[in-house]
Amino acid sequence: MQAIEKISLRRIGFFSKAHGFRGELILVPDNPAPGRNPDTGFLFLMIDGLPVPFAIENFRDSGGVQIVKLEDVNDESSARKLTGLEVSILPAVPDEPEDIEYRDLTGYLAIDATFGPLGKIEAIEEFPMQRVARCTVKGKEVLFPLAKGIVVRVSSSKKEVRVNLPPGLLDIYLG
Repeated sequence: MQAIEKISLRRIGFFSKAHGFRGELILVPDNPAPGRNPDTGFLFLMIDGLPVPFAIENFRDSGGVQIVKLEDVNDESSARKLTGLEVSILPAVPDEPEDIEYRDLTGYLAIDATFGPLGKIEAIEEFPMQRVARCTVKGKEVLFPLAKGIVVRVSSSKKEVRVNLPPGLLDIYLG
């Protein structure tokens, strides 16, 4: 598994301290805006210089304080270990022009935020209500949806598609 390039992440703040005894943390945002939710399923914490993804279980604004509950951080002791760490997110997908055709992505390199390079997109399958990319990862065929919540960025100049695949999707294919 390869780490996400730090440059592809956007810093949003840091965890100042644990909140309560259930593993919640107080997020101090770089650009305070009350009630601002990071609209992503993951936060990336910089641990030993590498971005480590943590799934967001709950995010709430309580009297101007942003409180975050991460999955698998279930007590005050675990939360305290994360205080002081830089918090980042993947940049939001800009609204795509209507004329972008997903079928044009055949031959582009697919790169997952957590796994790293998946391989070149071999084909785009059109199904009712969604488009699915097909590529070969470690000798096995992998299918993944091309949707706004999954496609992070398309770079025509680099011929790359950056994606944030749902947790466990690659495990289904790769075992």
